[in-house]
Amino acid sequence: MPKVKFKQLNQNVTNTLNEANLTGSLRVTGSVFLTQNLTVGGILTAQEFHTELVSASIIYESGSTKFGDTLDDRHTFTGSVNITGSFFLNNTDILQQIQASGIFRQTGSYWSATNDLKVTGSFNIGLDGSEDVVTVDVNGTERFKVNEEGVVVLGPFYSTPTPVSGGLFYSGSNEFFLGF
Repeated sequence: MPKVKFKQLNQNVTNTLNEANLTGSLRVTGSVFLTQNLTVGGILTAQEFHTELVSASIIYESGSTKFGDTLDDRHTFTGSVNITGSFFLNNTDILQQIQASGIFRQTGSYWSATNDLKVTGSFNIGLDGSEDVVTVDVNGTERFKVNEEGVVVLGPFYSTPTPVSGGLFYSGSNEFFLGF
């Protein structure tokens, strides 16, 4: 392999070298510009890493990460996202905002509405693989539930409720009543 000597010139120098083997370390003071690929067979260590990719993520030494750099960036997750700690939206802690709004309050591991809750659009409750049920209680009495098999179960009335057009209720004596 031929030895290559470089002289510092006050002009750009172009040297053609097809291949060079180096044993030991190479220290460069200044910048290195590559127009082709760089393959590292060992560990690449850098104090800071910048890229000019269209999309990128940053993993900080602390373990924090940053995805995207502008408000129009979109990040799509398939599957579940579990959050332990705080959840911020537009620099606002969502759970603190929910509590401060007065609409919801936390009771144990559940959240309950303190005011009327209105849903505009679709409302979907997924119980796939869960033994939990969806219940509707009126004044502490269960009136309606969907069990773990998806069966709708009406709670019994032991006194006749006020008739309502289109209403359906189940009595404690195993009778169904339909309001007209």
